[in-house]
Amino acid sequence: MPSRDGARRAKLAASPRDYDKPAADPTEQSRRSARMGRQLRMLRAHGIIKKVSRTRRYQVTSGGREILTAILTAAAATTAQLPKLAA
Repeated sequence: MPSRDGARRAKLAASPRDYDKPAADPTEQSRRSARMGRQLRMLRAHGIIKKVSRTRRYQVTSGGREILTAILTAAAATTAQLPKLAA
């Protein structure tokens, strides 16, 4: 769980869903690093996260927190529950 000070890129890359095993070779490690960089750049461009100045940490913005809450709520809901949640 990221602290309130933010999360580092390495901690975010340690997601068990995508990278449950260490990279097999340097090419795979490079590919993973590039993918994480693109994902962070996309989240920053959409204003979901921001970089903590003069550090290697990222924080979720207040608007990003609202967006993430809506996405996680919709993902956990059944199709019958979605209209009720939207109201």
